[in-house]
Amino acid sequence: MSPDESFEIRRRLRRLRTPLLSIFWGGLFVVLDFNLGFRMVRGGGAQVDILNDTLGFFLVAIGVVAVASFKVWDGVYEAIISLVAGAAVAAFLGSVAEWWFPWRSVVPSIVGSILWCVGVAAIILFSVALAWLADTLRLAKVALAWRRTAWLSLACYGGAIVVGAIWPFFLLHSSVEATWLLTLFVYTPAMTAPLVSLFLATGQMVKAAGASGSSSQVVGGTV
Repeated sequence: MSPDESFEIRRRLRRLRTPLLSIFWGGLFVVLDFNLGFRMVRGGGAQVDILNDTLGFFLVAIGVVAVASFKVWDGVYEAIISLVAGAAVAAFLGSVAEWWFPWRSVVPSIVGSILWCVGVAAIILFSVALAWLADTLRLAKVALAWRRTAWLSLACYGGAIVVGAIWPFFLLHSSVEATWLLTLFVYTPAMTAPLVSLFLATGQMVKAAGASGSSSQVVGGTV
């Protein structure tokens, strides 16, 4: 790697750190949901959503839009990351609209399923795009982490779609205990694993971006 290439990579990595941190914390705010509330003796009360989905979607949206501004001189990458950025902005706007009109509770279930599939597709496409970007920045280990996230998301969420199709039949022919065991030990880990992998890959890339500010050289994808 020439000194000019090394300098360009370090410069681009430093610019990536803030958007990736925004995506990381925004994703946590969306996934984690903590409410603080109180109730009066004679009725009434209040509840505050400490980790609000709207704030989380806002941080994710501005982070993804910032990442989409990075050029890797490939039309396919730009198309993919632009689609993900559009989905992130739409999720934020939908969360804002929820404050005035609880549309999630009134739309047909099929619409909710479609929106869930769109979110899954966005996670997979984002992972593919970030693997592409990591390759461009000569970060082989980070690219591998993003590819692992993409394949894990495809396997787990694709399996969830299949399970969802046969779930009503399973409920009719199984006990309550079997249903709880399946949910606890199979379904929940399968839904959680891709998100954990996503956060780990994001953190790994943030670490690489932070190291670029103090390192004099980035060598062949090692961090």
